[in-house]
Amino acid sequence: MIERVAGVPKGTYVSRVIASRHAEGTAYATFDGHRSNDFGIYVYATSDYGETWRRITAGLPDNGASST
Repeated sequence: MIERVAGVPKGTYVSRVIASRHAEGTAYATFDGHRSNDFGIYVYATSDYGETWRRITAGLPDNGASST
């Protein structure tokens, strides 16, 4: 999965994937890089069954998080 998600560093764990209850083919995914000292915010959505993913973190505060 992570190969299809641009902007997520290699080795970052998929922490959760949740399918939408309202829109077929839509899902949301979060990624966790803290084991690599990466505290960036990685939240993505798909609306085509995972073929493409878009980052949906616009407007979220990063609280000083740093990503590699």
